Amino acid sequence: MSAEGLNMAESYIRSCWDKGVEVVLDPSLSSAFGTYEPAGNVLTLGGPALEDPVQLIETLEHEFIHVLQDEMAGFGNAEMAPLGLPSTSGAIQVVANGYGHTSAEVQQLEVEAHSAEQLLQNPETVLARSSFGLEQDLAVAYTANGMPPLEASLQASLDAPLIDSFLV
Repeated sequence: MSAEGLNMAESYIRSCWDKGVEVVLDPSLSSAFGTYEPAGNVLTLGGPALEDPVQLIETLEHEFIHVLQDEMAGFGNAEMAPLGLPSTSGAIQVVANGYGHTSAEVQQLEVEAHSAEQLLQNPETVLARSSFGLEQDLAVAYTANGMPPLEASLQASLDAPLIDSFLV
């Protein structure tokens, strides 16, 4: 894993610890890249994520959104609340194909988490999106998902500080 990837992974894990969330590495968990259990405030990274640096970062991005959703609803109550983050068409498609058996509330939470995977930069990907920064990356992603460029730029300028505040 690159130094930038290690720093990112460490930041997510430290942010979890700072919020009182336990992080468990479970190589025997093979049915999922990771899980987040709001009732116990436990984020678990499974074998598939632990074996691949790209998947590790994407799993931490995804599961950390669930940590933030739990924090939004108040830790300790097993509830989660949407953050109001933008949704990507790719995430909507993933959830439509894989989460049809779950409630509308769970699907909404999953769309946010899958969108974050797509919108946040992963230093471990072979083809890095850009080095322009989060706001520009969001604008490009919004445009790629069909939003008019001016609207995408304005929306990105609103969303980037919100997303940055969650990652502190």
